[in-house]
This record gives sequence, structure tokens and C-alpha cells, in this order.
Amino acid sequence: INAISGEFSLQASGFLVEAGEVTTGVSGITISGNYFDMLKSVEGIADDLRFGMPYGAYVGSPSLYVAGLTVAGA
Repeated sequence: INAISGEFSLQASGFLVEAGEVTTGVSGITISGNYFDMLKSVEGIADDLRFGMPYGAYVGSPSLYVAGLTVAGA
């Protein structure tokens, strides 16, 4: 992420959702956008907050529904 402009481009994996149903897993995709715009585009927050210990630190975040991000890949 560019700390000044807020632009980011990250590799990701997840699930393809079609007509409200999870249809398949996806990997090797790229998600890009602007961090500051993304914060303004949060349309929903799930109730699935969980904490874990990735990389030796306690981190937690619920799932978010964000409009307007670019997703690319196969």
C-alpha cells in the first residue's frame, strides 16, 4: 500500500459467489483499489469476528462487504 496515495494491489484467494451461492474456490487473483476510498465503501460488516495468531500477533477482523474494488485473475 502506498502510504501517501492509499493505492494498493494485493494477491488474494477466496471463494466465487454466484447468485448468492458459493460455487468454487479461487486463487491467484489480484485485488486493487484505494484504501481511503475502500473505507468509505464498506456496505456491510458480518458478525464473524475471530482472533488468531498469524505471524505471532493477535489479529482479528470480521468479514466486510466492500463495493468498488477491482478483482482480476482466473
